[in-house]
Amino acid sequence: MRQRNGRWPTIHAVGGALALVLTLVGLLLTARAQGNLTPAAFLPLIERDSLVMTTRTPTVTPTATFIPTITPSPTPSEAQLQIDTINYAGPDEWITIRHLAGPDQLMRGWTVQSYDSGSPPCQPLATEVFHFPADFVLRAGDVIRVHSGPVGGALPRTATDLPWTTAEIWADAGDRGDVRSPLGTLLDFYVYGSCR
Repeated sequence: MRQRNGRWPTIHAVGGALALVLTLVGLLLTARAQGNLTPAAFLPLIERDSLVMTTRTPTVTPTATFIPTITPSPTPSEAQLQIDTINYAGPDEWITIRHLAGPDQLMRGWTVQSYDSGSPPCQPLATEVFHFPADFVLRAGDVIRVHSGPVGGALPRTATDLPWTTAEIWADAGDRGDVRSPLGTLLDFYVYGSCR
């Protein structure tokens, strides 16, 4: 090699290339350590014998995100029901239920329950639950009777009288009757005798 103007041109060119390679290797190692080892993550630019590194900032493009909107549906207001009385004497027993206020109520899922007046007193009896007919509507202001006993349980169904069973349900010594919504909400109860 020959010197030109006091320099070794090949050594200068090799030294510059080596510096560039070492700089690129350093950039690659740094990008790898940061988890950005992609071609788009950095772009080396050479300006005036120096290496300048610029990184591209990813452009965030807004995307439509579906966020479901929950619109509460109006909860139907339940009828206000009241148990007026329980007739427990004789072959025709009944519980009287009055619709005090609110909308006409489809009685599907509604129940009347009797309690055991034995020992321990006044425990609900799972075997003594009346389920209203699925198509029965109790209109505002109506009064109905749910019948049990040998005579009452054999009565025909009418708009104001519903047969339950021919068994005697209501204990003479004392009992409790509940009326519950399909969700099990107690709307009213009636207690007499030993269940008080």
